[in-house]
Amino acid sequence: MADLIYANGKLWTAVGILATHPGRLPERLIQACHDGLVFVPEPALPSHLTPVYRRVWERVTSRKESQQEGAFAPSIRSLSEEDAVAVANDIVELAYRVGEVVKDDIGRRSRRYTQPGT
Repeated sequence: MADLIYANGKLWTAVGILATHPGRLPERLIQACHDGLVFVPEPALPSHLTPVYRRVWERVTSRKESQQEGAFAPSIRSLSEEDAVAVANDIVELAYRVGEVVKDDIGRRSRRYTQPGT
């Protein structure tokens, strides 16, 4: 569960960057990948969300890594505007859906440990 909570935090870091970082969408996506997505441990994600994660990862790492630009920039800069928006939407979807899983799990755990009549 700790890994999922960590993944949730990193996904929301990426969402925050997408929403507030200066620059056009490709620059925000690159920063979101560097500061958030790269730290999300895929094995921590629920299995029903790994296809979305993999789709994002494949799109942002589809081109060969550049020594000057790193792992994400070449791939993200090659995306059409429509594809960049789709990647950003997938990141937001992942954050919301992982957040729901975390919230539900914490709720189940707290109900299990709550004493009756308190």
